[in-house]
Amino acid sequence: MGAELSPQHQLHTHSDMEDEDATSASLESQMVSLNTSPTSDGYKIKIMYLEGFSPGPGLPYPLLNNREFEVVAPHMPYGCREIVLNPFVIMIILVVAAYITFFAVLVRIWWAGILSAFGLLFFLRWLKRKAVARCLKECVASIKDAVVQHKPDILIGYSWGGGIAAEMVSKGLWKGATLLLAPACDQMWKHAGLPPPYLSNRALSPLSRILTVQGGTDVVVRLKSVKKLHRRSRRRQCRLLIAESDDHMLRFTCTKDSLRDWIKLLVHDAALRIEQENE
Repeated sequence: MGAELSPQHQLHTHSDMEDEDATSASLESQMVSLNTSPTSDGYKIKIMYLEGFSPGPGLPYPLLNNREFEVVAPHMPYGCREIVLNPFVIMIILVVAAYITFFAVLVRIWWAGILSAFGLLFFLRWLKRKAVARCLKECVASIKDAVVQHKPDILIGYSWGGGIAAEMVSKGLWKGATLLLAPACDQMWKHAGLPPPYLSNRALSPLSRILTVQGGTDVVVRLKSVKKLHRRSRRRQCRLLIAESDDHMLRFTCTKDSLRDWIKLLVHDAALRIEQENE
């Protein structure tokens, strides 16, 4: 599937794959139930791309710059401005400033200095969790609104954006085709002190079609956490592809050809399911 990879970067799957010849089938006859609009060149698949703290493996441009696609990349509120204005981050700054101001007084009584230091660490940990949880909640809310506004055919999320996309699916806020690239789920939600999203049977809509691509040597998002994301998922709906020798950037795996094939396969499968539901 996709462009051919060198032997050391071959993909393998941890789920039952359907016939991949579907990727070569014409999509035009399957687009009736999708939110795409006809153009002079045919139908364009509308992609909503959710990036991580970095844009990812050349995404969303130029790899998604294809005349068959229309790409929307909505802003998520996790930039420097939003972080500084987060009320829990402001509280962290004020608490640390106050501790530094009164440090000279506290250390005069050794036990008071020790107790205050431990109390500060626990309080800062609680504030950090609240700050991350607020950021995640605002990101999910912003993408929920963007989905309503733009009506994409597929969500593609990389790293942080992959975690947000997975949360959208697990909460039933998105029920269509989804491509997750090195999704940071376990890490992000643990920092917030919250249970991470799961692609479990109970969480998935019957219309969902999900493909996760993960690098085997990724040290940012561990393969173990991505396998955990797919635990107890429906195999027909969720597929996990592992590039054994690729890292977090997925440079060898996420090629223009492979992305095109993955997107078409997912949208094709979702369209077939929608047609079956409407019959």
